Amino acid sequence: MLLVAIAALLVVAIALLPPKVGDPQPASLAEPVEEPVVTVPAATRSPGGDYSAPDTGGRSDEPRVATRPATTSEPAAVPRATEPVATARALPWWMPVDLPDPALRGRLHLILDDAGNTGDEMPPFLGLPIPFAVAVLPQLPYSTDAARRSIAAGKEVILHQPMEAIGGADPGPGWIGPGHSREQIVATLTANLLSVPGAIGANNHMGSLASSDEPTMRLVLDFFHANGMFYLDSRTISRTVARRVAREVGIPFAERNVFLDNVRERDAILTALSQALELSNRGEDVFMIGHVTVPLLADVLREAVPVLLGHEYEFRPLSTAVQVFGDDTVAGRIRDGSR
Repeated sequence: MLLVAIAALLVVAIALLPPKVGDPQPASLAEPVEEPVVTVPAATRSPGGDYSAPDTGGRSDEPRVATRPATTSEPAAVPRATEPVATARALPWWMPVDLPDPALRGRLHLILDDAGNTGDEMPPFLGLPIPFAVAVLPQLPYSTDAARRSIAAGKEVILHQPMEAIGGADPGPGWIGPGHSREQIVATLTANLLSVPGAIGANNHMGSLASSDEPTMRLVLDFFHANGMFYLDSRTISRTVARRVAREVGIPFAERNVFLDNVRERDAILTALSQALELSNRGEDVFMIGHVTVPLLADVLREAVPVLLGHEYEFRPLSTAVQVFGDDTVAGRIRDGSR
């Protein structure tokens, strides 16, 4: 009997010993091996409701279940929503919200008027990394210098031809108007071109009276056409006849869409630039006129041009856009009154 009792005590002692690591356990004593389904925070869900599960190496149609080893009591780590690698930088306020494919946009053409007044007005603009045309006023102290410096910087030069304005404002040296004879107009235009070497085209300075007078514009455009030049109508008055006469003469022609610096304040210039971009986004070639006499314009362009190039807007030389008429693809828009 004593031996039986000792044997029974040994059996009980052995049963009460803790199991070794790795030994199988009865199902009733085993630690559960699965945690409840993890609820993924809303920040990690995609708009369609699927999980954006981290580090899966592939996609699963079933909710992920977090598990832990049977030999530890540490809770399983809950997947954390990951921060985006980079966030899209907001566009400047003056950039259009919707940017169409660059191939569908119209090209941008910049013309800078009123060069030739001083010797220090050009350098702030000539460093811009885009093509543009410099419109040089004739017979001024720095007319020839402005033309030569612009050409040396790789920019196109056109004659900024002074024309008579409504109201009698002085257009400056070398002006023409409806009261001048053919001989006077030809002689004046010839002298003006001599003071602006390298000019390949022309546009009007002022000219609300002259550009609305058909006989005057016919003489002017015949002269420029005979000299192998093109003409850009600055559209200083809505009833300009330049387009119609240019079509009849057959001279390469374009029209101004936007004045950038009619209001010489930073936000106003950027607003005008934004209008030009909206036209470009509709597929129109855009002709923007500013003035070298506005230092603020140079500051704004140095800020804006890298942004525009970064979003693949294309600046082109003015000479590549003027067209011989057969259609109205370069329709201009007048947004201001005559001057």
